[in-house]
Amino acid sequence: MDIIKSLKKYNIPVILYLPSNPPVSNKLVSEKFRYTYGKDSATSQYNQPILENMIREWSLRYGTDVKGWWFDGLYSWNNIKSTRMDMSLKHNISTHTLAAKAGNKNSIVTYNYGFGKVQVNTPYCDYSSGEKMTIDEYPSSRWVEPGVQWFLFTYLGEKWGGHGSQFKTEDLVEKAKQIVKNEGVLCLEVVVTPKGEILPHHLEQIKAVGKGLGKTRY
Repeated sequence: MDIIKSLKKYNIPVILYLPSNPPVSNKLVSEKFRYTYGKDSATSQYNQPILENMIREWSLRYGTDVKGWWFDGLYSWNNIKSTRMDMSLKHNISTHTLAAKAGNKNSIVTYNYGFGKVQVNTPYCDYSSGEKMTIDEYPSSRWVEPGVQWFLFTYLGEKWGGHGSQFKTEDLVEKAKQIVKNEGVLCLEVVVTPKGEILPHHLEQIKAVGKGLGKTRY
């Protein structure tokens, strides 16, 4: 809520990140969820409703202050996707999505399929998750599929959480312009210090992108 309040004065909306399954590296969580410790696997009809209840509580608590959700890890290889897409189960991707939208029916949701071409992972995606290791494709229009926003998500560092720089600033600005020109959305991961401050060179690149796109209010 502190972040939401701080960003509101700049009219910057908030989208929350969560995995599609419980954390895998916490023994207490694994025990309470009856979830295999250390294994990235599908949820069950025991722990899926617990996860949904948590998401619903957050959604109701933050209400319209949360504009969307980015759910990680809905992959095919670990059976998470196939289990969640089994609509014969009482708790499935539909109930998961409804929990996320409980506090704001107009919030947008996506489910991550992993690295690869910008695409739509499920019929419940309002935008593509778009996880990429770099910017190597561009939208031809706003939509990946009808009604699903084209969205690409990559990092400014040399890797996720990296403190270096993947892009030369001038190249990054041109890539951003090309994406926005065709109504796509670019999301960039920045790294922060223990004090919560964005690394200076990451902040400068964000500012340069904003300036290049004619967004100078920040």
